[in-house]
Amino acid sequence: MTDLRLHPFDLRHVSEGMAAALTDFWNLMEAERVPTDPPSRLESNLGEWRNMPDFVTVNGLALFTEDGTSLQAVGHVSYRKAKENQHLAEMHIAVLPEARRRGLGDMLLRQLTPLVREAGRRSVIASSNDTQPSGAAFLETVGARPGLVAHMNQLDLTDLDRPLLEGWIERARDRAADYELVYLAGPLPDEWLEPMRAVFMIMNTAPRGELDIEDEEVTLEQIKAWEQQLNAGGGTRWKVLARHKPSGEFVGFTELFWHPDNPALLRQWGTGVSPAHRDRGLGRWLKAANLLRVLDDQPGLRFVRTGNADSNKPMLGINYAMGFKPFIAATDWQVGIETLEAYLKSKRA
Repeated sequence: MTDLRLHPFDLRHVSEGMAAALTDFWNLMEAERVPTDPPSRLESNLGEWRNMPDFVTVNGLALFTEDGTSLQAVGHVSYRKAKENQHLAEMHIAVLPEARRRGLGDMLLRQLTPLVREAGRRSVIASSNDTQPSGAAFLETVGARPGLVAHMNQLDLTDLDRPLLEGWIERARDRAADYELVYLAGPLPDEWLEPMRAVFMIMNTAPRGELDIEDEEVTLEQIKAWEQQLNAGGGTRWKVLARHKPSGEFVGFTELFWHPDNPALLRQWGTGVSPAHRDRGLGRWLKAANLLRVLDDQPGLRFVRTGNADSNKPMLGINYAMGFKPFIAATDWQVGIETLEAYLKSKRA
């Protein structure tokens, strides 16, 4: 391992050379995870990284060869500087396939664990997927425990049953007569920040499995910062909000995201309906209405992908009816900082 050297980085202030190396590395990792996807562009990544909200910090370590070219591994630890979940850090350790089983994961973990400790975090969350099974094996070895099992599900738009979705919209006019949909696209105007804050809070009701995660209080400042980052990254969003007409309250939403780096793909982001307003077909109405309008506006689309906890049966029922199918299995793991330190101590011994 004498030909390797570690370089720390702060993703918000990363140099263009380091950013290029990280982009190359992550594109190689993504090519293993989803071989059919095109690579991301440096310009897109720099736009997002340099406009990262100030309540999020991503510190990391990149592994290089002696001659300075991007090598085989990168790791980073990210943690949110917010009131909630001060006990958590989100950690990602990755090693290219040809460099695995050489102790590089342990090397990176040994460097990253003190960053978590110094940040005052006592627990780490990390993810694995079934197309890169070495990740799950590594996390299990270091003492992490699975907390939430999920899937990335994919809809092939060539199989879309458009009359089915049109039927959902038609039935909602009777079943949800006390509600109306509001359509938004592109950058979010300031007057819509508060309605978006209200519906984003619904995501606190999403399944968490066995993960030790607290509710998050979304603020207007956070939404504005997320908007700035997304706009700088070059993507486009389409949102639909559900409003309860008698009260004027916004009680549901859904959001689709498209990026020119992968022009055939739509990403389904959050969808949520307030518990007091469920069982009226609002979820189906929201998702059907948003998808059909995007298909009318955006030619060349082929797939829609979304992430769902396997325990989220109501949302899975909607997605499977739309034609989504399991694409990649994923697991969120959690491990205490003391457990990581004990593992590293045992390896040193």
